[in-house]
Amino acid sequence: MGSDVSLRVGDMPLPQLMSPDDAAEYLGVSAYTVRQRLKSGEIPGRKHGARWLIRVVDLIHYVEPNNRA
Repeated sequence: MGSDVSLRVGDMPLPQLMSPDDAAEYLGVSAYTVRQRLKSGEIPGRKHGARWLIRVVDLIHYVEPNNRA
């Protein structure tokens, strides 16, 4: 997404903001699923015009509790 500042998760550098398509690839689900979860509030995100933007830190916090057994 063109961000100069990035975070790292393991060996993978991540931008600070992700599109639903990027988040879908990261989560291993479809972009449709990510958009539905954004609309329901399950995944935190923000609309910028017609585009959804997801902060990587919010996506990481979303994933972490779901990986705990």
